[in-house]
Amino acid sequence: MQTWNPDVPCIRMALERDEDSFYREELGIRERLGYPPFTDLIRVTTVAEHSDRAQAGARYIADRLASHFTGDEVRGPVRLLKLRGRERWHLLLAVRDGERARAIVGQAMAQLYAPYRRRGVTLLVDVDPQSFN
Repeated sequence: MQTWNPDVPCIRMALERDEDSFYREELGIRERLGYPPFTDLIRVTTVAEHSDRAQAGARYIADRLASHFTGDEVRGPVRLLKLRGRERWHLLLAVRDGERARAIVGQAMAQLYAPYRRRGVTLLVDVDPQSFN
């Protein structure tokens, strides 16, 4: 293993094969940052041919969801790279009460699906996403 920072805790623990310390340290970091397993993640993506439509759709959803969640639970929206010539924006919910969040997001998506579709915007929801690209 090569590194410029051999004293970084995760490098030191890997070299010492100290899996228990790594696990405890990583869990502490994840709890402080609000990452799983201490939160549930829900990713909402808007996809459209025109960036302004995808962006406006994502911002509207973020504003609408913000009334149900605290400020640090709604993250974004942010622009993603184009995929197959289509513009994409997404936002992320990181919440402690995943069941409640899924119900709220489900209700919002049911109400917005048809109006967005008429405007050429596709809505995608990913619960516990594995990637963010």
